[in-house]
Amino acid sequence: MKLSLPQAPTTPPPEVPKNTFGKLLTSTPVIMTVVSTLMAGLSQSEMTRGQYDRSTAAQIQSKVGDQWNFYQARRLRSASVRGSEVILTSTSDTSRLQPDALRAALGSLPGEAPSTQLLESLVKGTLPDAPNKTIPSPLIQSALEAIAAGKSDRELSPLLAGISPDDVASALERAQTNSAAFDRAMGELGAGMDRLEKRLEEQLAMAPSTIRPVWRDFAAARMHLDALRLDAEAKLSRPVADLLELQVRQSNRDAERHRVRSGRFFIGMLAAQLAVVIATFALAVQRRNTFWAVAAALGLAAIGFGVYVFLYN
Repeated sequence: MKLSLPQAPTTPPPEVPKNTFGKLLTSTPVIMTVVSTLMAGLSQSEMTRGQYDRSTAAQIQSKVGDQWNFYQARRLRSASVRGSEVILTSTSDTSRLQPDALRAALGSLPGEAPSTQLLESLVKGTLPDAPNKTIPSPLIQSALEAIAAGKSDRELSPLLAGISPDDVASALERAQTNSAAFDRAMGELGAGMDRLEKRLEEQLAMAPSTIRPVWRDFAAARMHLDALRLDAEAKLSRPVADLLELQVRQSNRDAERHRVRSGRFFIGMLAAQLAVVIATFALAVQRRNTFWAVAAALGLAAIGFGVYVFLYN
């Protein structure tokens, strides 16, 4: 018995009409391919920006840790110095340092005389005027209070949405400038006390019984100033740490926003690709109007969804 092979259909596929509908039918797959590629690029771009914001948040978080370590170290050091001051004043006969007694104790030792500001600080037990406290805007202050209260990122999101990163950066710059200015002033004061202490040590070696009372008074006064300085440094470093923490929360919020946008653009890309498949299938079937209508609806939905995500999310 002779076997016969199946014959290929001789009916050619229906031709695409030459009218306006035909042009739309043939151009729809191309247009949807372009839309799909655009959606894929936007999705990848948002994901990259989200990863960048996460990385930025991690870098700023390390600075937050440094600031808090600095704050805690200054507070602990202040407590230690105050304890030493209490021991010195309670176990020896100390009194408030007198400028005339200090000048007499220095005697004829070479070196410049102590500055008026240094003597005033030692005698009165006060530091030079500290920089004005940085007062952030009400929105930033509300966000800082929410962070201090332990609010989650989801609860903070409405507050962070109304705060400009530039405003936070400006407030942080002012806080850092104040802290640096105070450090410079205290550096000059500390250098003057170091020179004065060295001269007193030289005089103490030559006349211990005469200089020792002034030496004790000077040591107590310096401990008091050191404790005040450490407390002031800790107080000035606190706003820097708080504002850096606010920047971390902003970066995390932006990263989450980009992640969500990336996922939505990916959904739009899938819808556009499905429109490409259906529009291509419509070219090879008889009921083109129905399939093209479905493809066009999917394509328009993908475009509209992408525009919505781009503008409002």
